[in-house]
Amino acid sequence: MGEIQLKVMQKKIADLQCKAQTLMQKATTGDMSVMAESTKLATEATTLLKEMEEKYTSDSDKKKLAEAVLKEMANCK
Repeated sequence: MGEIQLKVMQKKIADLQCKAQTLMQKATTGDMSVMAESTKLATEATTLLKEMEEKYTSDSDKKKLAEAVLKEMANCK
């Protein structure tokens, strides 16, 4: 997987996790209608992350991936 594709995947994972996080925050304020969508997004993000971890098997690559996703998530809106 090329560097550009890696960055796209990292951003996609972070975006899905951010959206799931936002929906979960709505659920904590009483809007339970968003729970299913939040769960779906979180599951999709987890699946993508596992796919990335299978392609990047070294501990240093996994660490870089996790750090990049967390960095992207810092920009959650």
